[in-house]
Amino acid sequence: MSTPQRFQVIQDIATAKLKENKERRSGPQQTFISTSSSGAACESSFNTDLCHELIKADTSFQKLSSQDFKSFLERYSGKKVPDQSTLYANSC
Repeated sequence: MSTPQRFQVIQDIATAKLKENKERRSGPQQTFISTSSSGAACESSFNTDLCHELIKADTSFQKLSSQDFKSFLERYSGKKVPDQSTLYANSC
C-alpha cells in the first residue's frame, strides 16, 4: 500500500469513529432529578436524616419495605418515606 493510500485509509477510519462517537453522544441522555426546588430540598434533607437515624439505630433499610412501618413513619413525620433503594442510591 502506498503512503497516500495508507493516509486515506487512516482518515476514513478516523472519520468513521468520529461519526460513531457523535451519534452515540447525540442519543438519549439520562436526566437527573434536580433538588433546586424547596420541596425537593426538604425531602432530600428528610431522606438524609432518615438514613442517618436508621444507621444510628442499627436498623436495616429493608425495614422500610414493611408497609406498616412505612405508614407509621409517614403518619407521624408528615413526610413521604422513600423506598429503601432511594436511600441506597443517595446513601449518606
